[in-house]
Amino acid sequence: MSLEGDMTTKVTADGPVRVIIADRMYPIVVPHFNPRDPSSSADKPFIAYARTATDLTRTHGGSAGHAVASFRLTCWSKTYATSLDLATKVRAAIDNVKETWTTTVVQRCFVVNESDELEPSPELLEMQFIGRNLDIDIAYSV
Repeated sequence: MSLEGDMTTKVTADGPVRVIIADRMYPIVVPHFNPRDPSSSADKPFIAYARTATDLTRTHGGSAGHAVASFRLTCWSKTYATSLDLATKVRAAIDNVKETWTTTVVQRCFVVNESDELEPSPELLEMQFIGRNLDIDIAYSV
């Protein structure tokens, strides 16, 4: 499994996070939501993430055996309170962690920054999703 897959498993397996998003954590592109379909997840909170950088540590002899990957996780919801609550739960699940995530040996994981984001839905301008960004750094063995 990839670092991204292991991170998704770690986050969505956390009980308090899972209560809010179930398995709605998506890389880069969020699947199309149909706000007119009652069975759609259009009004449900979710997390979108993207890798923003990777620092592959090197020595004169080659790879040092570890890297630091930076990610932006955005906790999206229809309300600011739910976005903040979800971000707080995600931070509790992964901040200051040193453990193995499925197949990835995580040497450290830190939330390094938080910020807010507002995104109108392209389908219906009256639908507003409010996001809380968590910028994280994960040092891991390669």
